[in-house]
Amino acid sequence: MITSCIPGRVRLRHPRLHDADESGKLCALLRVTDGIIDVTANPRTGSLLVRYDTAVVSEDDLARAAARCTDYLTVSGYGQTSGKQEGHGVRKRRGLDRRETARLAKRGMMVTLGATLLLGLAGREKAHVAAGTLFTLCNAYHIYAYRRQLLR
Repeated sequence: MITSCIPGRVRLRHPRLHDADESGKLCALLRVTDGIIDVTANPRTGSLLVRYDTAVVSEDDLARAAARCTDYLTVSGYGQTSGKQEGHGVRKRRGLDRRETARLAKRGMMVTLGATLLLGLAGREKAHVAAGTLFTLCNAYHIYAYRRQLLR
């Protein structure tokens, strides 16, 4: 449910937060917590952005607030779905997810860099060029995947 957390800011996601009325009620529920500065709902993405005072709110408080969110969704009937509604609002992905492909790209860069160096030292020019090309492709994907963080 917690998708990102940096000091002073946490984002919560749940497929049931696409309902504007329910996400608004949940915002009101979270705003009564001491140290919560602001809660913003985005029904389009099914997320809540919670800004809080780090001097007042601890990680334990955040965990309790997230548990209250889960309890709210369960008590209001959203925690229990019928087989027909199960997965509604959740995009299912085929194949590897973003985290797995990023991990594969990083490992590919490490392996191909090592191979490039070893093949270059061994004097195997064609294999060295092929390994270098694979390294460049892995690196290009890595830069593409992390382009938003690189442009900050």
